[in-house]
Amino acid sequence: MEEELLAFAKRIAKEAGELIRERLPERGMFVQKTNGSDLVTEVDKASEQLLLSRIGSSFPGHWILSEETDGGGDSYEALRLKGDGYGWIIDPIDGTTNFVHGMPHFAVSIGIVKDKEPVIGVVYNPVTDEMYWASKGKGAYLNGYAIRTSDECTVAEALLATGFYAGDWHSGSPVLPQVGKLVGRCRNMRMTGAASLDLCWVAAGKLTGYFHRGLQPWDAAAGIVILREAGGAVTDGSGDAYDMTGFTITATNGLIHQELLSFLNEGNGRLQADIRELRPDEQPPMELLLSADPSSVLVEEYLGRGRCFVAEKDNRKVGVYVLIPTRPGTAELVNVAVHENEQGKGIGKQLVNHAVQTAGRSGFSTIEVGTGSTGVEQLALYQKCGFRMTGIDRDFFVRHYSESIYENGMQIRDMVRFSQDL
Repeated sequence: MEEELLAFAKRIAKEAGELIRERLPERGMFVQKTNGSDLVTEVDKASEQLLLSRIGSSFPGHWILSEETDGGGDSYEALRLKGDGYGWIIDPIDGTTNFVHGMPHFAVSIGIVKDKEPVIGVVYNPVTDEMYWASKGKGAYLNGYAIRTSDECTVAEALLATGFYAGDWHSGSPVLPQVGKLVGRCRNMRMTGAASLDLCWVAAGKLTGYFHRGLQPWDAAAGIVILREAGGAVTDGSGDAYDMTGFTITATNGLIHQELLSFLNEGNGRLQADIRELRPDEQPPMELLLSADPSSVLVEEYLGRGRCFVAEKDNRKVGVYVLIPTRPGTAELVNVAVHENEQGKGIGKQLVNHAVQTAGRSGFSTIEVGTGSTGVEQLALYQKCGFRMTGIDRDFFVRHYSESIYENGMQIRDMVRFSQDL
């Protein structure tokens, strides 16, 4: 089914692109939507009508969310109200202001979701004839050639991009201090005006990272599939799992992700830890590890099988996690711990998201984790980081631990199992 959907999305993106290219002389005929930086043209509307007609006639059971039809209200709420099954999230021209001014940086963006999860992305620039596409689990491509993210390892080496959504285009915009935090710290920065193409440029290694406020679902639905399939990382601005109904996005090659988040969040008390893999000549932080798992025998056993990563602040180890291979293609996150004085500052989410990105870049297709059934905060944390519950291992802690373990005034007996596809 998804092969058919991808082929169809590529075909209609090309058709809409040809319409746009033919009507380039009409680009100056526009109207303002919310302000002078938020524009719509008759060509946007014609492209949208073509896409709506093609999708509606071929897949009448699928829902559609489109910028020019649904952009007048709360797009986040409109997406929440859509049903499960397959849906299409389209932007008939992403980068309309560029189109109006004759800048050849705009695109037709088509994202397909299944049960609200993005699974297919197609982004087509009709001027350069560049088509990016991806299907979940099948890799990312530009005009038929496989693409991967860049290998810059630090923000100092990174070429970044950002932009202003219409509501941020004013004196004193909150984007300005974010840019200010990165001036002189990154290689340079671009503002290109087309989010879907920016995400594709990160996927293809042309950009190292991208951050933005106020993106609408149609700005990101296609691009995030392409970026993830190219090996990149996508979260919200706080480092939590990205949700198209959320307000912020941070997208990178994965290697600079935590450092970029740290810079962007300076001054708000969050995401100030640096995460690195423990060196072979270093002793693991056993006190931290045992605070999450009281069995020194089990901790020593999985330390011997896996990789240990530590979070540091001011040269102090304030967090830790261990990632081990289990079945072919599967890694398990077996210990996540944060020093009690640093809890509640986002470091736990930072560690979990780092583990997810590490597993993905290491070639695993699935990451799993288990936690006690009494830990409400832990159960919420893993789900916020994109994990889905897969089952309950009854009496796990009774079978594997000689002494009873208590949390929140209750004995922990059962383990709740979660997994996430990468």
